[in-house]
Amino acid sequence: MSRSRRPTKMKVEFGVIVRDKRIGPLLPLVNNWRKAMERYSALHEDSSDAGYFYNERPNISFLAAGAWMAGWGALEEYVSEKFRAGAKGSGRTDLYLVNTDGHAVIEAKHVWMTSKASGGGLRNTVKRSIKRAVADARAIRNVDAKFGCVFFVPYFSIKKHSRDLKNYNDAIRSYIERCTSVPGVDMWAWSFPKPNRRQEAGKDNKNYYPGVLIGFKGVKYWG
Repeated sequence: MSRSRRPTKMKVEFGVIVRDKRIGPLLPLVNNWRKAMERYSALHEDSSDAGYFYNERPNISFLAAGAWMAGWGALEEYVSEKFRAGAKGSGRTDLYLVNTDGHAVIEAKHVWMTSKASGGGLRNTVKRSIKRAVADARAIRNVDAKFGCVFFVPYFSIKKHSRDLKNYNDAIRSYIERCTSVPGVDMWAWSFPKPNRRQEAGKDNKNYYPGVLIGFKGVKYWG
């Protein structure tokens, strides 16, 4: 008589969920983004700093690092033409990527989010922020591919999670599962490096900031 297997728990440290296979060419970028995040955390042995624990701009720099580590080229925050409502203007594009498949752009947003977020509130936050990133990516022309992405950085109560690491890890896993269940996102990737489980916010001593979750949505795909 065969025994049924227990469902495998989602890994907290790092993971990728692809909802649309057309975004697959970004996987080398994401896998190396993870390595860059973990390397930065490892260099701060006292867990005093984390690459994701800032706003949009530094998080973009880690995607750029992932691109270079994958053998691609990358350019951050450069002036480019933008087209909105049929009108041509200028602005800054967050990230330009180039590899043997061609060139692409990524427009990004950054969102601080309570780990308690759930239900309609969480869905609305994810969808609204993804929509804003996609709208920015859509305004760019003359590229082979373009994507919007959002960095979601959750915070967890120190008072609630300072003593029981297992329950804390379960709470992180639950947050990841709730976010990645929101429809309309092509790919999710996350990094919660072990050295940063107790990452605090300096003057803000009420919360931990253990990692980051990225949602990607394509506007135009490679291939």
